[in-house]
Amino acid sequence: MDENTETTVEVIKTKKLTINNAVLDARMVEAEEVKNEWATFKLSNGDYIQLKVAITEVFDPGVKNDGEPAYHVKHTVLFRTIPREMGQVIVRKPGAAGAPAQLPR
Repeated sequence: MDENTETTVEVIKTKKLTINNAVLDARMVEAEEVKNEWATFKLSNGDYIQLKVAITEVFDPGVKNDGEPAYHVKHTVLFRTIPREMGQVIVRKPGAAGAPAQLPR
């Protein structure tokens, strides 16, 4: 091989998945976060909690479920609390076109 020749090797991560009793080789696909906001919930004691999902890996087994692509998604749920004393925490109010609002006390 000529010493000026470059070789590029693409490493593709695969995983064996069992879907409907069939073992498939699924290829990892990249997931670019486009929008992932915190979901805010008010608890009966006046505190707030917030949750959001963080995707860690996505695999495409190359099959369809009712015509839609079937993906295997590994994820974790992020969780945080907002004590009622922190009423100044800014959240997005649903339907307010992204306008910030204070949490009600």
